[in-house]
Amino acid sequence: MFMSVNSLAKNYDIISLYIQQNSSNGVCLKDNQKYFFKISSYNSIDNEIKGYELASKYKIPIPYIHEIICNNSYKTIIYEYDDSIKYNSGLLNDSLNDNSNLNEFIKLWDNIINSYVFKLISNKTSLGVAYHRFILERINNRFGVWKEWDNQRLELGNRVIDIKEMLQNTYNYILDNKPQDIVISHGDPGDMNIGIKPVFFDFETFGHNPISLEFATFFWNIFLGGMYFFPKYHCNKYILHNQCYQYLSGIDMHYNIQQNTIKIKKFSVEMNNKRYYALFNLIEKFNNFYKVNGISIDTSELIFMLIFRILTIIEYDLINYKDKIMLLACSYIFYEGIFSNNIFEYLCINIKKIISNIKNFII
Repeated sequence: MFMSVNSLAKNYDIISLYIQQNSSNGVCLKDNQKYFFKISSYNSIDNEIKGYELASKYKIPIPYIHEIICNNSYKTIIYEYDDSIKYNSGLLNDSLNDNSNLNEFIKLWDNIINSYVFKLISNKTSLGVAYHRFILERINNRFGVWKEWDNQRLELGNRVIDIKEMLQNTYNYILDNKPQDIVISHGDPGDMNIGIKPVFFDFETFGHNPISLEFATFFWNIFLGGMYFFPKYHCNKYILHNQCYQYLSGIDMHYNIQQNTIKIKKFSVEMNNKRYYALFNLIEKFNNFYKVNGISIDTSELIFMLIFRILTIIEYDLINYKDKIMLLACSYIFYEGIFSNNIFEYLCINIKKIISNIKNFII
């Protein structure tokens, strides 16, 4: 990848460079004009271009591609520069964590969510990049490693469950069932992939995606993924957008272990009013999508897709012991919704039980 950086430097002045897990990106300059760039493998950039073209077809707000540079086994895609995105401003992540009032945020969020469209298509359509990358490729190498908890039980309130049962049922469902309802969508929606203009970024997964995976991805990002786990374990992404770190201490969990039972004594989340609003509005949007399109809610698919996302988005070995218990506790809370009549209503009720305090409730 460094050869690609050197190749880029022959034609552009590199202002900033951030090395991510599967790509590098930053800002470059040519003829006094700034650009965003992204360097990744041929396959990755080719998928990005395909997703970009599909997003353009469906009139999703996207940045303009200025140039594509090929070098050995890597490609570089040069995007127009969005000067609204700068240190701690311009991304949805920034607006979720800054000190703007709720009314201002609601207008901003509504503009974003109205631009975030997905279209229902035939379930016979082949599944796209997101399902293969986030589900099929992680069944064994990221989900399978949780088996070391198989001999443990989890107690939450008066409820006790064998962790092995939850994990095995999730594994079996994901392995044996193809998602039923497919949409054309972003595939990896989150607060670091969306600008407040609004504008959307990272199109590699844009395409034919299960609506259940789309929901699981966006929901977890707006909930504890984007509030706590991603800033903590994917910290390279947050160097220029670091206001989120003020909320890492807002999660309070206490537990003890007796024999093979993990007893959760307390689990509460202190959340600001803007994230609270976005979270419940997002649940409402997906619930309405099912209703408007006459789709029967497959509770099992939504639950197991959510649990799988929660336990595999971060590499297992990176997560500390207490946070693993927290992820299992979240999974257990959602797992209990398997027999609910409406999973979206169940999520609203049980998330409100976790959220202990809404901070900065400013109108």
